[in-house]
Amino acid sequence: MHAMQYVFTLPAGYGTGRVRERVARTGHLLDDWPGLGLKAYLLRERGVHGSPVDQYAPFYLWDTVEGMNSFLWEGAFQRPTDDFGRPSVRQWTGLAYEEGDAARSPARWAVRRRRPVPEGVPLAETA
Repeated sequence: MHAMQYVFTLPAGYGTGRVRERVARTGHLLDDWPGLGLKAYLLRERGVHGSPVDQYAPFYLWDTVEGMNSFLWEGAFQRPTDDFGRPSVRQWTGLAYEEGDAARSPARWAVRRRRPVPEGVPLAETA
């Protein structure tokens, strides 16, 4: 499994409503993308929970590197970069994915937590 995310900081006045409309109109185009396991279209809104900016931050879990690379290099990723500029793409190798009790419910929140791996601690113990 491979996780991938990129973030677009939206121009002042662009508004997240336009992003919501865009996702409603085009989000389904990736539904059958080979190798894609999960997609989430994340928004951060200026003034909500202390956010100083509006951001659009798609997040994906890929079952295959081939599917992820195809998304990045064969056109689909070009559409949002044409509109918002080319962001840095973050990628991580995933250790596990488990569905919780609310897996089939609409998502309302996403939280990213980063923790350093202590020096000298075997990676297997940290995982």
